[in-house]
Amino acid sequence: MLDSSIVLSKRNKSFFQATQVVVFFFIFSVISVGGVVAYNYVLKTNTGLQPTNPTLNEETLVSIAENVEPTVSQVINKPQNVFIGLGEFTSTGFINTAQSPINLFTGAEVLEEKHNNLRLRPWAVMLKNRPSDRPQIAISEADVVYEAVEDLGVTSLLGIFYENRPVEIGVVGDLKYYFASFALEYSPFLIFNSGPESAIDKPNLVDPTVDIYKFIGSYGLYSISQEKNGDKIFSKVWVTMLWNSSMYK
Repeated sequence: MLDSSIVLSKRNKSFFQATQVVVFFFIFSVISVGGVVAYNYVLKTNTGLQPTNPTLNEETLVSIAENVEPTVSQVINKPQNVFIGLGEFTSTGFINTAQSPINLFTGAEVLEEKHNNLRLRPWAVMLKNRPSDRPQIAISEADVVYEAVEDLGVTSLLGIFYENRPVEIGVVGDLKYYFASFALEYSPFLIFNSGPESAIDKPNLVDPTVDIYKFIGSYGLYSISQEKNGDKIFSKVWVTMLWNSSMYK
């Protein structure tokens, strides 16, 4: 009688055959090389960038330096008229009725060390705004700033200083009649360089009523001008400006 037992074939215990390993590494190498070639091709054709950086030797660096436009800095010193806000000016008729430490013009609460400023008459300072007069000094400390066209499209500024009393404010500009009207509601010391008309620089005025000081006085405003007060409370400071000359070509 025939033996009915099943004969199982002997199986190799290794998972991969040697030929399979060789084929696997061959396919991996082909894919890797193809990917690198494709990547370099895309860089060259689409972005114009080189896949490798050339060695930067001394000649290359010199060539790059010659093609770069040099940055030239100029130093310009220019005098600026500055109001020196030292001391407390006294006058009559100004009473701060606020019962709380609140800035009357901004509504913001004032720091304790500045509470005394709220009891003083505000300063209304004329400021020049031509490009050659910038940056102005202490304009960021003003509570209110008016801007209006002065002449030929150039504007001037009127800064109202109440909470802050900077040591220096500038560049102090000339006063126009309409700026005096702006300042009227603050009952300030109106601080400026000179006026469009005054008996000081134009003593032969036909009509003395156009004198800027008489105009201000008719409003009941107190004025402090460099024209009248000179070096007592005004000075000239030298401002240093640096810039890249290529910006102005």
